Amino acid sequence: MNTDTLMITVRSKLDDWFVPFVVILAVVLLVSGWGVYTAVAASPEPTEYEQVESWSTTTDITHSAEVREPNAVYEVGERVSDEPRYYTEVMPILEGQLEYSYIAAEGDVDIETETTQLIRSVDDDDSTVYWSVETPLDVTQSSGVDPNSPHTTSFAVEVEALSESATETADSLGSTAGTLETAVQITATMEGTIDGEPVNHTETYEIPIEVTTGTYSLEPPDDTGHTETETVATANRNGPTR
Repeated sequence: MNTDTLMITVRSKLDDWFVPFVVILAVVLLVSGWGVYTAVAASPEPTEYEQVESWSTTTDITHSAEVREPNAVYEVGERVSDEPRYYTEVMPILEGQLEYSYIAAEGDVDIETETTQLIRSVDDDDSTVYWSVETPLDVTQSSGVDPNSPHTTSFAVEVEALSESATETADSLGSTAGTLETAVQITATMEGTIDGEPVNHTETYEIPIEVTTGTYSLEPPDDTGHTETETVATANRNGPTR
């Protein structure tokens, strides 16, 4: 058999097997690709977590004082509110109000607030409390509170008497150590269910009262409220595209 005849025979055989060969190759590639896909898709990934807000509480604190003594600026019986400074002789009684509520999709809780009058002696350098005395003022309760429905509690403090009590307590100890501080302390307790989960939560707010010669001022806390978060797993990111 000469060379030309051999080449013709080889080409004829290749032509006969070309289509079957292409089909077999396509099947092999398809099976191999599916194996790679299933291996990648089924391979486990490290679980990722993120913090999401579950529910939160919020407070709104307001304060005021009624003018009780004649003066050249205010009329007797007038009420001044949210002032940076009040005058002790003219407005001797400080009145305040706290609205406490929670933000959630759904809930049913009981809320109790306990208000106390606080005097103490504190070290200026390291905030060590040398002594403190708490005097209960009021306890307020609300039942079946829904989200965004405020629980309200009020308080009234005779500022000059509070300041004198702090001084008398320090004198009774025979010590001038530390700086005398006066404040109103409100402890809020919330118990019930929020978003179907049981909740028993307590937080305390302290409202300092700064007393100077002839005046006093209230210092509501800058950041009031609490945010509850929960940890949730993110979705598996494997998919057909990957």
